[in-house]
Formats: sequence, structure tokens, C-alpha cells
Amino acid sequence: MTQEELPLFTPFTLKPFTWQGKWRRLRRINRQSYTIMIALGMLGIITIILVNLILISQYILPSRNPLLIFAFIALGTQSLFTIILGTIGRLRDLDASPFWLLMVFISPLNLIFILVLMFLKGNPQPNQYGPHPISISELRRRRKGLY
Repeated sequence: MTQEELPLFTPFTLKPFTWQGKWRRLRRINRQSYTIMIALGMLGIITIILVNLILISQYILPSRNPLLIFAFIALGTQSLFTIILGTIGRLRDLDASPFWLLMVFISPLNLIFILVLMFLKGNPQPNQYGPHPISISELRRRRKGLY
């Protein structure tokens, strides 16, 4: 495999929101990419909570402003979607059943489950979802010719 052919599996190159086939074929993602996706999802959720707290402390009820309601729904949907897609990709890397995705929706266990997925080492062999994802640092080393 030449250096130009090396795939870079990150949340930004997977382009899961396009209709060029990537939507259907979200592949495996490594721990580093999963951590980035979870951080982006959590950042959206934390933003919603903080804005709500600031508005309530100023005696502004977010429920009276339709634009705020739309913004909260849009940001919440995006955050949840990012977390779900990242978890699916990580479960595929672990060669685990998609049934485990339900753990994200069980409130007391979801943070523990996400942390476990961040630290578990993926299956190093190719599986039904594709080849082993290459980490960004490893890809950079390969492109510089250090391997």
C-alpha cells in the first residue's frame, strides 16, 4: 500500500452525513477518533445546559423563545447523533454486537460504558466492518517514511 492510499479514519474524513455511501458504511473507528466524537457530543450537551442556566439566572425562560427552542433541539440532536455514530463505529472496531448501543440510553451506566469504550483496545485484525483503523499519529509516521 502506497503512502497516498493509506486511509485516515477520523470523524472528519468518514463524512457520515453524505450520500456517497459513507452514511450506510460507517466503518470502524479507533479510540482516538471515538474520544474526539464523544468530546464533540458532550460539548454540545454542556453548551445547552450552560445556556439554560444562564438564561434562567437572568429570569429569561427559554420556553418562551421559539428560536432558542429550535437551537436547543438542533444542538441536542446533533450531539446525540454524534455520540450514537461514534459508539456504533467503536463497537464495530471491537467486533461487538450493535445491541450494546442501548447502554448509551441507560442513564446510570452510559458514562461508564462510554469510558470503557474509550479504553478498550480494538480488534487488530480486519473484520466484517473493514480493516483496522489507523491512528492519526501512526498515519503521520507512515507518511513521513518513519516505518
